[in-house]
Amino acid sequence: MLSQGWIEETENLIHQGLLESPTAWQALGYPIIAEYLAGKCPKNELADKISTATWQFARRQITWFKHQHPEADFLYLP
Repeated sequence: MLSQGWIEETENLIHQGLLESPTAWQALGYPIIAEYLAGKCPKNELADKISTATWQFARRQITWFKHQHPEADFLYLP
């Protein structure tokens, strides 16, 4: 996604002021790309930071689901 224009999309959204809303900053990846554009994150760390944030979000979802639906069985697909 980074090589397909995600950085440019984020830059355009910032210039339009659309990333200033609280919900936009909750979207995975956009705040990290904004940090990169502001010079706070080197480009070589960008993909790793986004991957880590995505994995952390997925773990929180799994934990939430386990507590909300303890009777549910997980299906592990190959």
